[in-house]
Amino acid sequence: MDDDIEILSPEQVAIREAREEAGPALTALGPMLRYLSGPGAPSESAALFCGRTDTSGGIPGLADEQEDIEVFTRPVADIPALLTDPGCANRLTVIALQWLLLNRESSRASWLGTDRA
Repeated sequence: MDDDIEILSPEQVAIREAREEAGPALTALGPMLRYLSGPGAPSESAALFCGRTDTSGGIPGLADEQEDIEVFTRPVADIPALLTDPGCANRLTVIALQWLLLNRESSRASWLGTDRA
């Protein structure tokens, strides 16, 4: 193994990607779940995290990657409709939205004691 390669934890990757894709730093991060990508790939998994951040300012994405990312918010009440929208057809998004419907209040309650940005 190359000594110059830094191995990051899933949490570190989530923090890095949130900053790269959405702009501001996370003020809280918690694990959602880990799932297997499919029955034919038992060693391939995805880890999902729920983070709190302020997305009201700035231009997200890295300039050197010429990213065109639009950050927007939607009311939680829109989630059931999103889950039936054909445009929301990837498993990562569907799993994350379903998790949020089931765990939003407990996540918010656990963040009450954390510092807010």
